Amino acid sequence: MKKLLIMFACSLSLMSAAHAQTDTSCTAYSIVTPGSEVACGTGYDGLKFTKTTKTCPDGKVTVSTQYDTSQCKPSSQNTAAAQKCTVNPASCQSAPTPVGCPTNQHWALNSNNVATCVNDTSVSSDSRTVSCPSGYDGTQSQQRTVTTDHYTGIVTYGAWSTTSSSCTVSCSPTYSTSNSTSACQSGYTGSIVTTYKTNSCTGATTSTVSNTCSLCSPTYSTSNSTSACPSGYTGTVTTTYKTNSCTGATTTTSTNNCTVAVCVPTYTTSTSTAACASGYSGSITTTNKTNSCTGAVTSTVANNCTPVVCVPTYTTSTSTAACSSGYSGSITTTYKTNSCTGATTSTTANSCTKISPPPRTIVSQVWYCYNRSIWYSVDTWSDGSVTTSPPRQGRDDPNCY
Repeated sequence: MKKLLIMFACSLSLMSAAHAQTDTSCTAYSIVTPGSEVACGTGYDGLKFTKTTKTCPDGKVTVSTQYDTSQCKPSSQNTAAAQKCTVNPASCQSAPTPVGCPTNQHWALNSNNVATCVNDTSVSSDSRTVSCPSGYDGTQSQQRTVTTDHYTGIVTYGAWSTTSSSCTVSCSPTYSTSNSTSACQSGYTGSIVTTYKTNSCTGATTSTVSNTCSLCSPTYSTSNSTSACPSGYTGTVTTTYKTNSCTGATTTTSTNNCTVAVCVPTYTTSTSTAACASGYSGSITTTNKTNSCTGAVTSTVANNCTPVVCVPTYTTSTSTAACSSGYSGSITTTYKTNSCTGATTSTTANSCTKISPPPRTIVSQVWYCYNRSIWYSVDTWSDGSVTTSPPRQGRDDPNCY
């Protein structure tokens, strides 16, 4: 039975390792190993534990063999009890005062605040029955330790271990294969082919690698390009490109056959003509001369403008405006333009005279009286105006009030 268990454990280990090689969604971690927490020991509070770590991309899982004691702290209660009863035994009241505790016991204060020796821990076991892994029939019996710290009241559980197994293979496996190919490193020819083989029963995948890479013996291909020399030089610049067939690296070399050019210049000319300024006749001619070697351009200007002597003629025009209200006649303005300068002068003739108004006549007259003999008239004139005459003494009229 022991041999069977060892073979089964090895099979599980290989299955786990093979699966880890092909786990494309690998997530690294470092966690407390489940069930590994135990009390720190005499004189300390807290728990110590081992850690389980997974690395990627290989998916390898390892369990540390050393305990992590970072959470263990000296027990202040134990220290206080020991000091109290060792340094000053009388302070332990009337109860017996332990001078030292035997193995697997430690100092503690009971409910009466009296120092006494108590057991560190007690260990018992726990058992269970579980099913076999996928691809196997039967069951496994497992056991773990249960540790109780009577001082702190903390219970810790050990890892489950298999004590017996009736597991047998329930599947006749078939295998599916797949390949992946990667290039060799620079400087080598061939390829690296990885073949993956998957067990249909367990899902475990194993891989084998075929490496046909071998050192490359390079050959070289060359090509040339030609460019012109800079301005003022004759000849060419030739660049040679040399490519390594193994690495693909290309080196370049340049051959410069340029020499200083001795140039005998020729000249091209062009002209442009502009009009003279106002008041002048003729033209302004600019001649541009270009050197074929340097490209430099020189310019000369010929000004053939002469002042224009003009004999002016004049054109005239008139405009007539009416006089203002109350006047008769007109206002005439005469404009005279010089044909040479374009200047215009003007003269104005004003024949307006004031109009005398016609004589007025009374077209109606109404007389009024008051105080029996005081009379005045209201007169309406031919121009539409109305006036009142000054009062004057007139005939006596008893009806005039």
